[in-house]
Amino acid sequence: MTGPCLMRDLALLGAACAVGTPSDQVPSAERGWTVHADRRARLAAELAEHWADDDPLLRRARGLGLSRLSYWLFALCAAVELYPEAAAAVSIVAEDARIQLVTPTVFGRLMVAVGQASFAEALAAGLEGAPLRRAGLIEAVEVMQGLPRTHTALRVTAAELSALLDPAGRLGE
Repeated sequence: MTGPCLMRDLALLGAACAVGTPSDQVPSAERGWTVHADRRARLAAELAEHWADDDPLLRRARGLGLSRLSYWLFALCAAVELYPEAAAAVSIVAEDARIQLVTPTVFGRLMVAVGQASFAEALAAGLEGAPLRRAGLIEAVEVMQGLPRTHTALRVTAAELSALLDPAGRLGE
């Protein structure tokens, strides 16, 4: 399974966790959701297994010197572009139907959900995004004024989206 496919599954699981959390509970950023523990554990294992894989996108990320968190951030941004259900799920995790792109907060919540990083680490990776921006993989989009910086939307650049959709498989270059 590819990184974007795994991140689609994580976004969908995050939405299920957000919806499945009783309305009188507010999950802490560091502890994350308490619902769907078995599903979260299974997906965490799949993410760890994928990190050891040799798929073209992961090979390219390693070639660019991207960290594990940068790779997952890119894969999540790609998932939102490639799978409409991932974009819808991101809006549920963001708790704002207007936001269908990845934000540092959404990325943090999802990484905490499967134990890939602390909220602070994932938030910093999302806010920084510098390696991905320098490589021309993602761009930041201010969704609307008045939101915290942690709600700045991140998306795959047009060139990278074309590469992701290229049937010739340019990702291996």
